[in-house]
Amino acid sequence: MQKIFKGFIICLIFCCVCLFTNAVKAANTYFVWDKTVIDVPVFSSLEEYKDDYKLKFYINGVQSSDYYVEYETNCSTFSTVLTNKVGKYTVYYKAYSKNNNISSEQAIVFNVIDITAPMINLGNDIVEIEVGSSIDKKLFSVTDDTCSGNEITIDINDSNVIYNAIGTYQAMITATDLYNNKKSYFFTVKVVDKTKPRINILKPLVFDFEEEVDVNSYFECIDNYDNNITDLLVIEGLDTQVLGKKEIILSVSDYSGNETVLVLEVLVADKGSPELALILDEITLDITC
Repeated sequence: MQKIFKGFIICLIFCCVCLFTNAVKAANTYFVWDKTVIDVPVFSSLEEYKDDYKLKFYINGVQSSDYYVEYETNCSTFSTVLTNKVGKYTVYYKAYSKNNNISSEQAIVFNVIDITAPMINLGNDIVEIEVGSSIDKKLFSVTDDTCSGNEITIDINDSNVIYNAIGTYQAMITATDLYNNKKSYFFTVKVVDKTKPRINILKPLVFDFEEEVDVNSYFECIDNYDNNITDLLVIEGLDTQVLGKKEIILSVSDYSGNETVLVLEVLVADKGSPELALILDEITLDITC
């Protein structure tokens, strides 16, 4: 009986020593997960990023590589990480040191992000607009790898452009997607005048025979940029020395070279009343009965 009791005491002491030793080892052996969120550019291969976590293993304060890492633990799988869609996805990793009988499981978050700025497409670096108008955003084609057109914010800095004055100016367009990726593009704004002047007919084109025509009383030439340019009007074929109907050609060009030409039919008429003139001041009549 004493031998059995002594054997029990020895076993108990041995177990206590083992437990104490393991407790000391566990207290001085640990894992530190330094990086558990991994940024993955959208449309990238997950294989290139799945090892970007940072893990350290310490034994008695000394860093050790005596461990291995197992992927897709806790019923998680890489197949749930959609690298073609912006979002956050979780896969569990487990670190284990067999020699030290210690393990650590950690959720690794794959943050699929968009880091690409939108593309601004313009046929050339010069945008021509009519004087008095403004820049239309539809002149620019903006595309993005993850955002649709209505999800892209377009801002145009046109503070240097004088829209009502012909000239060449500098401007800048900035496109921003939903993830605050921005692209800026400098371009030239050329304000031009391509609008032809307008010729207004103020009254019926019936001229008096031998009339000295007052152009401003019959015609008015208005330009969108140069305003009243009636003094630049050229009239061909108008001859008031000849009675009857005839064609005349009206042409006017503004200072930007825009020309308007009209072919009109006019009438030259004798609008004056006939006059009776006496040759002698005194007329003698010889009346015979």
